[in-house]
Amino acid sequence: RPLAFGLAGGLWAGLLLGLLYQERYEGFPRSPYLPAATLLRQTLQPGDLVLHDNKLSFFPMHYFAPDLPQRYLPDLPGTANDTLAPGTTAVLGLPPTPLAESADGARDVWYVVFDRALAEAARTGVAHQYRSWLDQHLTPAGEQQVGDLRLLHYRTAEAR
Repeated sequence: RPLAFGLAGGLWAGLLLGLLYQERYEGFPRSPYLPAATLLRQTLQPGDLVLHDNKLSFFPMHYFAPDLPQRYLPDLPGTANDTLAPGTTAVLGLPPTPLAESADGARDVWYVVFDRALAEAARTGVAHQYRSWLDQHLTPAGEQQVGDLRLLHYRTAEAR
């Protein structure tokens, strides 16, 4: 009987610790989208744009802040993220924006990217394709960190 109570107690303790860990976990894919949306809402100026590295940050952020001007970039073909069919985006009415058109009409761009995506690119020794393009075509103006989300601020030619 003491052994059964001890095992049951250990099981319940493990269950409670696991639930507490899961409740407080704020890493990918449960990143702090609401705090990031709140920060962007307080920071954005008229004419600014929130540009997401991919759909994985766009859809949760769009849920929490549908009022923010937001776009997302298409999945790179052949990558592990290339999972959203064109028919799905058509049904949703939320298609990705090609990179070359991503900043069209924007004064400033706030690029939302997971630290994980930047780290994966660094591990392979290849520059993050979208960030490299933005660095070359726009003017970096700072960054903010919200959990594992990096918000990179860029100025466009219209803002200069």
